[in-house]
Amino acid sequence: MDKIFSTKANHLSKTLLIFTFLLSMVGVFAQETISIDAKATYFGVEKLDRTLISTDENTAGKWWLRSAINMTAYGEFVLHPPAVAIADIEGDPALKGTYDIYVGMRAVDKPTGIQFKLSGMTDYYTGIVPASTNKDLHFPVEIPVVSNVKMDAVKIIIHNCGMFTYLGYFKFVKSGDTPFTPSSSVSIKPAFFDK
Repeated sequence: MDKIFSTKANHLSKTLLIFTFLLSMVGVFAQETISIDAKATYFGVEKLDRTLISTDENTAGKWWLRSAINMTAYGEFVLHPPAVAIADIEGDPALKGTYDIYVGMRAVDKPTGIQFKLSGMTDYYTGIVPASTNKDLHFPVEIPVVSNVKMDAVKIIIHNCGMFTYLGYFKFVKSGDTPFTPSSSVSIKPAFFDK
C-alpha cells in the first residue's frame, strides 16, 4: 500500500514540476501589457513611403501593409515583407533632437525578425523575437533598440531580412526622460537577405 501511494506521489510531483516549468516558460515570452507613452512620438508603418507597399497580400514584389487592429501596442497596421528580396523602404519621422528608439512588433509561433537602419548607417539594427511557446499565444512586444540618437533629418530604412516580420511601429522617447536598457536581442549586422 505504501508503494502505491509513493508511486502516485512521485507521479503527482513530476506532473506539478512539468506544469510549473511550462508556466515559467510562458512568463518568459509573455510581456506585461504595453502602455502607450503620452510623451513618446510614434511612427506607424502606415507612414512609410508607399512606393513599395501594397494593401493586397498577393502583390508580387511589394511589402504588405496589413490592417491589424490590436496586433501591436500602437496603431492599426503591421508590415510584412514579400518572400523575395526587394529594395529597402524608408520613412521620415521628421524629428529634431536626441531620442531613444523602440520597435513595436508581434510575437507569433515562429521567430520573427527586423532589420532597419538610420540614414547614414551602413549596417542594420537587427532584432529577433523568439517564437511563442504556444502556437495560439501571439502577443505584442516592444524592443528597446538604441539610445541617444540624434534624429535631426534622419530617416528610417527598413530591410527585408528574409524572416517573418510583424512590424507595427517605431517609438521615439526623448533621451533621458525614461531609463533605457537596450535589448540583448538586438545587434548591428549586415543585410541578411540582400537584393
